[in-house]
Amino acid sequence: MSQNLIEVTLTLNGKNVTARVAPDTTLYTFVRERGCASVKCACETTNCGLCTVWLDGSAVLSCAIPMARVNGREVTTLEGLQEESAAFARCMAEEGGRAVRLLLARPHHERACHGARDSRARGWAGRGAYGAHG
Repeated sequence: MSQNLIEVTLTLNGKNVTARVAPDTTLYTFVRERGCASVKCACETTNCGLCTVWLDGSAVLSCAIPMARVNGREVTTLEGLQEESAAFARCMAEEGGRAVRLLLARPHHERACHGARDSRARGWAGRGAYGAHG
């Protein structure tokens, strides 16, 4: 790890965060240290996709992003999508298997009807968990 610390300011799940970090600290390490337990890393080689987050609305693999590239940007993890998560849980409870089919069809619907205007649909549509590789 580098001895020279840099100051970064970013928006993490809707909250402004300022921190001093080594420039080679990964975004994955940074969000995990701030309690974002949904971001996992099983490979440390950008192969598994478990570290996917949204960076300025595009899906990226956080284990491959140094903090020096994150200054002034917006990062969203699943913790930042609590409202959407609650709605999904209600839908699953009410609809069961039908909800899964609707969920799988949504990215295709977004692309067909809206050209994937929604940044989260655009980040995931047709790219699976390997968003940065698509």
